[in-house]
Amino acid sequence: MPYKSFNDWVSAFKGVEPCSPGSSSLEKLPNEILSQILRHLAPPDTTQQSYYLRDNLPISPNNQCEKKRFISCLLISRRLYHIALPLKYQCPDIANYDGFTGELARNAAHGTLVRSLDLSCPRLDTGSWSLSSSLTLTPRLKTISLPLQAFYDSGPGLATQIFFELSNVNSIKIINRSNDWDDALSSHTFGKLNPDFTSSITSLSLDGFSVGNIFQTVLTRSPHLQVLNLMGCYLDGVDFSSLSKNARIRQLILEQSRVVKGEDLVEFITGHPAVKNTLEVLNLKGVVQYGFTPLKQEHVTTILESLPSSLRSLTISSYSTQDIPLLRKLNPQLEELGMGRMRVYELEEILLGSVYDLSKTAPKSASTKAAILDSHLITISNAVTLTQLKRRINSLTPRNSKHSNTSRSRIQHLDAKCVALSLEDLKSSVLLGPQSLPLRAIELPAITVSDQHELVRFLGPVGWKVKSVGLRIWMERK
Repeated sequence: MPYKSFNDWVSAFKGVEPCSPGSSSLEKLPNEILSQILRHLAPPDTTQQSYYLRDNLPISPNNQCEKKRFISCLLISRRLYHIALPLKYQCPDIANYDGFTGELARNAAHGTLVRSLDLSCPRLDTGSWSLSSSLTLTPRLKTISLPLQAFYDSGPGLATQIFFELSNVNSIKIINRSNDWDDALSSHTFGKLNPDFTSSITSLSLDGFSVGNIFQTVLTRSPHLQVLNLMGCYLDGVDFSSLSKNARIRQLILEQSRVVKGEDLVEFITGHPAVKNTLEVLNLKGVVQYGFTPLKQEHVTTILESLPSSLRSLTISSYSTQDIPLLRKLNPQLEELGMGRMRVYELEEILLGSVYDLSKTAPKSASTKAAILDSHLITISNAVTLTQLKRRINSLTPRNSKHSNTSRSRIQHLDAKCVALSLEDLKSSVLLGPQSLPLRAIELPAITVSDQHELVRFLGPVGWKVKSVGLRIWMERK
C-alpha cells in the first residue's frame, strides 16, 4: 500500500487509520480554541508595547523557526488555512511595502484583516503607492508605527489623515531616525484644521524629536488619550497645560526627555486633571532641564508627595536620601520600582525598612578582596558568604508598629540596572530572603561573564535564578 507521508506510514504501523485532511483531532477543535493555539506561532505584533517594567524583559525566541512553523499551518488543510490567515495579516511582516500594498490592492479582503502596521524600517519604499493612498487599503487598521521622515517625504495631508481621519486608529508610534527632520510635524504640516476635529487615539509614542507642535495641534484634540510616551524627545516650548483636560493618562513616559522646565513638569504631574488622579505608570528616568541638568531635588520631592493612589509603576533617577521615607510610603501601592544611582542598603530601606529594623542586621563592610581564581577557594568563599547571608535574613526582627502590615511592600519587580551594585553587596542583601516577597524579579547592571557564572552558583541555594539576553541580565525568584 503506498503511503502519502511518513505520518501515514507511522499510523499504518500502529494499526491506526490515517487521518484525511480536515478530520484530525486538532482540526475538530472549536474555532476559538484553534485560533488561540495558532496565535502562539503567529508573528508578534511589533507595534504593541507595554510600559510596565515587567513587560519589557527581553525574550529570545527563534523568530525564523516560528515564522516557518506558522507559514506551514497555511498549507496543511483548508480548515487551518481559514483560521491562520487572519493571524498572518493581523500584524504582517513587511519586507517590501510596495509589493505588500500591490497584493492588498488585488485582494481587498486581505486588507480588512490588517490591524497593525510596523513601517518604522529605516527605508520606507512605497514604490508606486503613496503612503497616504496605501492606508486606505487597510480600513480596520488600529495601530501604526512609522518613521518621522515619512511625513516629510509624503508632504501635507498625511499627518491630518493619520491623526484625525483614520477613525479606527487608536495607537500611533513615530520614530525619528535622523536629526534632520525635526520640522516634519510642524503646525503647517497639518494645515488648517476643522475646529470640530478630534482624534480617536488612545496611545501616542514619539521618539527623539521636538514635540511642541504636537501638543498644540494634536494633544489638545485628543480626549481619549491614555498612554503618552515622549522618550528622548525635546520638550522645549511644550505647554503641558494644552493637553486635553478630558484625557485620562494612565501611562506617562518621559525617560531621557530633554529641555524640560522643572516647574512646568511638576505642575503638570501634580495638577493637570488628565494626569493627577489616573496615573498607573510614571517614568522620569534621565529627565534633564535646560543646560542638561537633572531635575532639582525640590521638584522630585514635590512629585513624590503628590503621586496618585492609582500609581503602580515608578521609575526615577534623581533623588536624595531624604526621599526614602516618601518612597516607603508608596510601598503599599507600587508593584514596580526603578531607581538610579542608589546603593543596595538604600533599596533595602525602601522595600523592607517600614516593616523590619535593618539597623541591627547591617552587613559587615567587606574589605577589598583579590580575585580568587581557584575554583575550590571560590566554593569555600561562597559557602561562607551564604552562611552569613542566611544569618542576616534569619535575624531580621519586625518593628513593633501597628502599621507594619499595612505599610508592607507590594513591589514585585525592581529595576536596579542603574544602581551602584557590586557582586558582594548583592550576595549579602536581605532582598534575597523571603521577607522581600512578593518581589519576584530584580534587573541588574551589566556584569562580566565570570561574575554572572559566580552569581548563578551562589543564588541557586537561596531560591533565585539568573537569566540574560544580550547585555540584559536579571534575577527571578524560583
